[in-house]
Amino acid sequence: MPGIRQAVYVLLERKVRMKRSTLLALAVPYLMAVPGMVLAGTPTYNLTTLNYPGAISTEIYGISGSTILGSYYDGSAWHGFIDAAGTYSTLDGPGSNHTRVYGMSGNTIVGDYNNSTNTTTHGFTYNTTTSSFSTMDEPNANPGYGGTYFTGISGGTVVGCYTDGIGDHHGFIWNGSNYTNVDNPSAYNSYAYGTFVTSISGGNIAGYYFNGSTYYGFIDTAGSFTPVVVPGAASMTVTGISGSDVVGNFYDGSAWHGYTESGGVYTTVDVPNAAWTNASAIDGSTIAGVYSDGTNEHGFVATLAPEPASLTLLVLGGAGLMARRKRSA
Repeated sequence: MPGIRQAVYVLLERKVRMKRSTLLALAVPYLMAVPGMVLAGTPTYNLTTLNYPGAISTEIYGISGSTILGSYYDGSAWHGFIDAAGTYSTLDGPGSNHTRVYGMSGNTIVGDYNNSTNTTTHGFTYNTTTSSFSTMDEPNANPGYGGTYFTGISGGTVVGCYTDGIGDHHGFIWNGSNYTNVDNPSAYNSYAYGTFVTSISGGNIAGYYFNGSTYYGFIDTAGSFTPVVVPGAASMTVTGISGSDVVGNFYDGSAWHGYTESGGVYTTVDVPNAAWTNASAIDGSTIAGVYSDGTNEHGFVATLAPEPASLTLLVLGGAGLMARRKRSA
């Protein structure tokens, strides 16, 4: 079961659910180039598909420099993984049958996990220097409705969300000792809804919320919420942020598509021939995410192509979509 950073379609259907150059990526045996096309006036990206060795499905949730983070399914359980410049390692919570690895800052990795005998989700931090694993639970989290999700980290600040006594979701910031709630003022608070915080970059926190009829994205800067709304979308999320640029996905009435937004310009991100695409993370100009071939999921990494491009390109269609964020307090 994918986690909070995944698309709203996963949330509804399954409950609640790097800067890496393509030259380097193509040298890794489990990264496969995907053919695309080029349209005038659209950004072009070098695309590589990432599959954890031997996995049935692979999902990417985060990137940090040359490190890629996510989960993979081996036929019996979902495991967290770290791909450090082509060197893979598994990271699982204690007794877990589903671990999700979301973010990394310095030597600290964050994510969450649950197991088959106890469906409560726990957040965790993992220190790559000392190999120490710490389970964390937001004090107000109700284990009967989900639990605690650690979804992003920047410096010593961790963000995520938790479920309360009625199954409503609240975002939070954890500074290493104290938790502070992050609730979008426009959120509809009820079972399985509320505010979902997915990522952090410096002083900017990103996520999405349900307003009573659909999902919208947001950026929270010191308590000031800026809506992120893909023009014409029936529903949407924000799943990653780098500086003030965001990525996520949106539903157009027929399928889910990834997107990136920079300076008020929204650009669709679709892996060619995919059943759906989710852009789940961004680091500088590098985008990472997951797509489905109709049966299984695969990770992907897309890096901005130099001009003139000399390698395989991924088209990010819909570059003509323009909208400005409207700031609300």
